[in-house]
Amino acid sequence: MIREKFLEQMCAPKRDTVFYVGNQQAHPQSFIILGVVYPERVKPTWQN
Repeated sequence: MIREKFLEQMCAPKRDTVFYVGNQQAHPQSFIILGVVYPERVKPTWQN
């Protein structure tokens, strides 16, 4: 279910997926995902 949610809904080609990442002071080289935003892609107005 997690794979389906991530790959088929959140990271689908019709989405503009953005991952918010951060790190901890004790491990500055390691990053964790803090949030995900996945709005639908908007076709630019200058394209037909």
